[in-house]
Amino acid sequence: QIEDSIREIPRVVPVTTFDEDIVEDLNLTACPYFSLLDNGLYSSRFEKQREENANGYLWTYTCVGPTYPYPTFHLDGSLTGIRMLTYMQYNYDIAGSLYWNVCFAQRKDNNTDMYDIDVWTDPLTWGMGACDGRLSYPGTRYGIIGPITTQRLEELSASFDDYEYFALIENKLGSRNSTVTQLSNTMHFSEFFSGTQLTLNSSNPSDFATYRRNLLNYIDSLY
Repeated sequence: QIEDSIREIPRVVPVTTFDEDIVEDLNLTACPYFSLLDNGLYSSRFEKQREENANGYLWTYTCVGPTYPYPTFHLDGSLTGIRMLTYMQYNYDIAGSLYWNVCFAQRKDNNTDMYDIDVWTDPLTWGMGACDGRLSYPGTRYGIIGPITTQRLEELSASFDDYEYFALIENKLGSRNSTVTQLSNTMHFSEFFSGTQLTLNSSNPSDFATYRRNLLNYIDSLY
């Protein structure tokens, strides 16, 4: 029974560039950059694999790439963009999101090995991608035993709450498509993203907060 359960764990494979071998393999779950789903041909291939795959899942992956205008956890990215990532995932029926690290404290430049850095003064990880793989910081500098969180991690955590709200709506409306339509109208998706790209208005947190209050009021009316 344990062996059967282990065999059912999806083999999730990150995809940073389109790979024909991956989309032809029906024994794995593709986990592409969100930017790859912005390409109609690539998106249809991933969707075809998802439909034919035994588990029917599609995940997304982010690390040093993609960069803005796609959702990112980079220090110079948009906090509202992090919140909208969950909405975009639900919109595209994404089952999971893979992120490679949350407390990375090293750096690698071109033609160098990994070396330790002071994470409080050096934001780069791979010579690019500000604070990639770093959503928390060591608290020892300030006499804290344990990690110090970041606004980026707080927004990511809050986005998980939002996903729970989607489930509440879907439970009442009866389908994911109906829920997506309601979310799109209430949250004004077009103001925040187009396809898998964030739009300029995604930097306005006050609009997001207003629309989210409207969404909570809608949920309250359902129950």
